[in-house]
Amino acid sequence: MTLEIYDLQAYPNYIVFTGYRPKTDEWFIYRIGEGINEYEALMEHLESGLLMVGFDNIYHDWQILQNMLDCRKMFQGSNGTSICGQMMLRIAGMKDGTIETIPEFRFTVRQIDLFRMWHLYNKNRRATLNDIKFSCRMSKIYTLPYSYDSFIADKEPVDAYSKNNVEAIHRFFLTTIGRDDYPIYKGINKIAFREELRKEYGVQCLNTADAVLGKKMILVLYSKAVGLPISEIREMKTARDTINLGSCIPWFCNVKTPEFTNVLDTWKKTVIKSDTENDIKIPAVFHDTQFVFTLGGLHSVAKPGIYESDNDFVIMDYDVQSLYPSLGRLLELYPEHLGPVFTKLYSKFLDLKLEEAKKENPDKAKIGLLKLVLNAIYGNSNEPKSFLYDPLYTYKTTISGQIFTAMWCEMLVTICPNIEFISVNTDGICCKIPRDKQELILRLNDKIYGKFGFLISVEEYERLIVKDVNNYIAIYPGSTRENEHVKLRGCFDTSPDYYGDTSKRAIPKALKEFFVYGVPIEESIKNNSDVYDFCLKIKPLTGGSVLYRTIQHAQIETKNLGEFARYYITKSGPGSILRVSESGTQTLVHPGKSCALFNLNWGEKPMIDYSFYISEANKIKDSVVSSQLTLF
Repeated sequence: MTLEIYDLQAYPNYIVFTGYRPKTDEWFIYRIGEGINEYEALMEHLESGLLMVGFDNIYHDWQILQNMLDCRKMFQGSNGTSICGQMMLRIAGMKDGTIETIPEFRFTVRQIDLFRMWHLYNKNRRATLNDIKFSCRMSKIYTLPYSYDSFIADKEPVDAYSKNNVEAIHRFFLTTIGRDDYPIYKGINKIAFREELRKEYGVQCLNTADAVLGKKMILVLYSKAVGLPISEIREMKTARDTINLGSCIPWFCNVKTPEFTNVLDTWKKTVIKSDTENDIKIPAVFHDTQFVFTLGGLHSVAKPGIYESDNDFVIMDYDVQSLYPSLGRLLELYPEHLGPVFTKLYSKFLDLKLEEAKKENPDKAKIGLLKLVLNAIYGNSNEPKSFLYDPLYTYKTTISGQIFTAMWCEMLVTICPNIEFISVNTDGICCKIPRDKQELILRLNDKIYGKFGFLISVEEYERLIVKDVNNYIAIYPGSTRENEHVKLRGCFDTSPDYYGDTSKRAIPKALKEFFVYGVPIEESIKNNSDVYDFCLKIKPLTGGSVLYRTIQHAQIETKNLGEFARYYITKSGPGSILRVSESGTQTLVHPGKSCALFNLNWGEKPMIDYSFYISEANKIKDSVVSSQLTLF
């Protein structure tokens, strides 16, 4: 098959298809409308043995194209205007449900949908193609000048937008197969991994999201194992009126300190309704560290500051690999309606991950993807619409994990009375310990593995800069500017996920330079020559709009920015951005600051207002540095 990246734009009087073949660097454009009809040529093109890659194409672009293929006889002899009009009627039917959505197995051409594969339809990580263009730092971001029900007079903007989309999809595809220099994605081939699963288990999962992949795998494998049809399993679940949390306490529970036994007593006395949100928080202060136990997991209250290893003490980070799946196997946990077969199948994926993790040179990409599979299976156990639903299984897992970690903390304090806990969560402990206790703790970890089967990874840090539990910089021993080895998380992350907010990269870069190398914030930002590091993005909220207001010739001019805008804070120019709510309320986005648009080009040399970015960076720096002073 020939790989082709594509986009389709369809209007009442104009349809344009844009395709690009990376291997041969060929572009293909087919147009249908008044005075032009390349319908038949397009159909022949689609039937030429392609593997097609798009963005939100399975439920949008290809639905239209498959309908066009299915209507080939009906459209024979029709002019471009007639085909556009008939397709608009079919598109309207798809939207209102009078024309059924075509299932993937009926597609004439095999499709890869990056929107679905990356789970960008999820409300917590939803991203449009314009968001991807922004994250990929594309030089030009075209936006649609028309609504989809508009009759098009000027077709050039639509053609430019479609080609721009294909360029973005191609960039995103390279990321998807690991051929991207972006650090967190380099070498991770999502498509190859799915093909591996298909060959190994016979599960079709090419367009399945990482977060859904595990659920689909266990569904198919469980169906094969017990001989029940998938449709029947989908309807299975175990709903519970109430849950006595005392029944969630595991057999290995052996907490000894009053601080933690009090938590245990609370669990034992608590009965919850499983069909409602249960916001339970049980505080405990242990070894000068404040812990919070919840139904979802355990965490310590962060101690912001700067922590350093020295000749006597060292910062260590201990993390249990796949704690929840490991607990499930140890305790033989499973959703009641699925039985012990579930645990056996779930453990297969756990074994694959742990075996890879124990290798001298593990495949980190494979480990990461298997982690997503495991987490997705467990995560759905508390989702009422899922066939994995059984909240008792969920809470037995989370509470057992918290009790284990509490016991682990007690054991560490017994070995190292002068241990300092920096941060603790359900599956990990970051702490400062005497150097002469390192080997003793490693032996403890080996005993834990022998008794529970929990594989504990170990990392040593030379320095740790902590804002809170989700925002920190970890510097490994021997790290230099020439051979850098640092971990950046949260507000310090210079390479966040594409689907997240990659705005203002100048700020985390400056913070890294300050905390790791001692370079002043102001110096880093002013010397940053990467103009994309200063960009921000904005799009309207549901039902609202975004306006750009300028003063031209002593008159106020207002422009609707449409679906998306990229901009930066500038020293010159009267531009300001306003959000307009569905009710019409206008809110200034950056009060007192001027904004310059940058969707297509910078125009003249950008006059960046460095003071804005310096101020934002200093706020984060000060939250760490001021806390550091309180430590002493």
